[in-house]
Amino acid sequence: MSQHAVLGALDTTAVARRLVRSEHPRSAPAGEQHFVLRDDMPLGLPLFNDTPGLHDPLVFVELVRRAGLHVGHRHFGVPVQRPALFYRFALRLSDPAVWQDSAEGARLALEMRAEPTRTVAGVPRSLRLGGTLR
Repeated sequence: MSQHAVLGALDTTAVARRLVRSEHPRSAPAGEQHFVLRDDMPLGLPLFNDTPGLHDPLVFVELVRRAGLHVGHRHFGVPVQRPALFYRFALRLSDPAVWQDSAEGARLALEMRAEPTRTVAGVPRSLRLGGTLR
């Protein structure tokens, strides 16, 4: 089952609290879940704009981080207070035009898979994330 969400404008706060809520499902869904998250490519952010005319690859790292937090908190019931650790991030780019900055911006879609790998009392301690950015 695929679920769709819009992440909203990218900001530079450590954790985008407006994306998370405090209520949790009774237990995390079992097995791999599929999501499609859509957002606009940010334009002119000082944090992600080291080279004029090109997007900084850190914007993709931040997008994946926020998507993981969003799905973990909203869908799997991971408490907001629980720290998150992301590791083993890989990015493969097949179209160099994606790096070009344009006045109108670009629409991004992250097709993400999430699977709880260790669940205690109905809440995952670990999520395995994978996906494709388009």
